[in-house]
Amino acid sequence: MKTDRDHAIFPLGKNCMIEDSSQFGAAVASARKALGLTQRELALAVNSGQRFIVD
Repeated sequence: MKTDRDHAIFPLGKNCMIEDSSQFGAAVASARKALGLTQRELALAVNSGQRFIVD
């Protein structure tokens, strides 16, 4: 039986810590692209401005 963890963007159990803002940005960009979202669509989905996503 599959759980929500099976479909997680950032799977639990990996010993991989984000250590700086550039790594965080890369992780967000990778997840956004995997979901097929534009920066604008992501901003709308999280109720934010596009500039927050771009910067």
